[in-house]
Amino acid sequence: MENKTRNEGNNNIIIQGITDSTITLEVNGVTQEIQNEMASLNALLERINTQQVEIAGKIYALGELGQADLGLKKTFNVFIIKKLMFALAEHGLVHAQTFLDRTKSIEGWENNSRVLTRAKQIISNAFVSVIGIQLRKIIAIGQQSFSEEKQETYIKTCYQAAENTIQLLNFTLISVFWDVQKISNYELNEAETEILSLFFDDSIGRNLLNDVTLLEVLLNIFEKNEIPLPLKELKELNVERFKQNCSRIQKLESLLEKSQHSLITCFEMEGQLTEFLTHLILFMNYDMLSVKSGVYDKKRTSLPKYIQSYIELGIEQKFNESTEVLNILKIPVVTNSVLICNKQSKDGVCINLSPFVIDYNTQVLEKGAKICFFFSKGLDGKSIDYRFLEDNTIENVPYSNMLKENIKMEDLMRDNRNHIKLKFDIIIEQFEAAKNEVLKNSSIRKMEE
Repeated sequence: MENKTRNEGNNNIIIQGITDSTITLEVNGVTQEIQNEMASLNALLERINTQQVEIAGKIYALGELGQADLGLKKTFNVFIIKKLMFALAEHGLVHAQTFLDRTKSIEGWENNSRVLTRAKQIISNAFVSVIGIQLRKIIAIGQQSFSEEKQETYIKTCYQAAENTIQLLNFTLISVFWDVQKISNYELNEAETEILSLFFDDSIGRNLLNDVTLLEVLLNIFEKNEIPLPLKELKELNVERFKQNCSRIQKLESLLEKSQHSLITCFEMEGQLTEFLTHLILFMNYDMLSVKSGVYDKKRTSLPKYIQSYIELGIEQKFNESTEVLNILKIPVVTNSVLICNKQSKDGVCINLSPFVIDYNTQVLEKGAKICFFFSKGLDGKSIDYRFLEDNTIENVPYSNMLKENIKMEDLMRDNRNHIKLKFDIIIEQFEAAKNEVLKNSSIRKMEE
């Protein structure tokens, strides 16, 4: 197919040709070739800030391209899978590089259903659990028959994947700063105090732009106080480009809320989420664990040891969620917690994400894992709302004040209902302790004094 497409705006675009696998364009006099996918063309137009194209004398707005019959492929997931596979290989994932080496001879492997199945598996398993599971959902939605519901669900799930990812990053940084602040006395300026206070006291819930603002503040705190980043790869993050990326994702999600979305919105969201995940490709280096219990073991003839029971979170856990793994350590173990660990770390040091991330099943004394993220403070000012990652439902965790005077711990633990209330009380008390420690040398505290 030969077509010439001109845009009379700030950027002149000519589509010189469209084949089954590629689109050849001339952009401001420079010829380039992109993958024949709506998502690829949309990503290019978005990058150079072009809102319309002209085809055979007819002008198409960006939102109309998805409906036009131009010989452009409109397949979900192809763009994100191909781009992420190359990004993972570039950053050292052996499985991704092996896959690309073996598919060199397969032209258009991203459109080969047999090959694509393996690619999806590699990508879903590559990222830390909460991201990998969300990617698997996105890919599954993309495979469904076309419908209005599919478009809405695809946009929502892509947005949720971005939100889960940046929240996981923020929870990690706040958890580490909490630990550091216990033995330090870093000062927080007024702006930092305002953003961190909002995080701890918010009773409404945050959106993606709130999350990226919090991330920027946390990164500045670590940098100015020369605190080593817990995820060292964050040094490479281009914060300004990342903020622009998040702003676009938020805008696309708002189109859904206003019922102004279209098919092109799905492809825009796919392209933006792909860019988002390449910014945070560092999460391919991490795993998450839910620690169920820890037992101290000491015999007269042996040194003491600690037996840790945990569940590895991720894709496989979805299908075998009751499987617990035992680990024997020489140091005390953290119990009733969710950890994030570097796969390459030789010392086995992990970051405790509780109480910002909890395994609800652990708290209610059930097998398996149901991971929840802190969502907001309850309207009563004492309870906490947690969001289940599985279906985004909100669960309010009340504060029962079980550790009252004249009540023995052993009596509470004999009754499962009281034991569960006690466990949630401890979570809420940890949250308040984190708030007090993080903000202990803030501008608000100084004014109160």
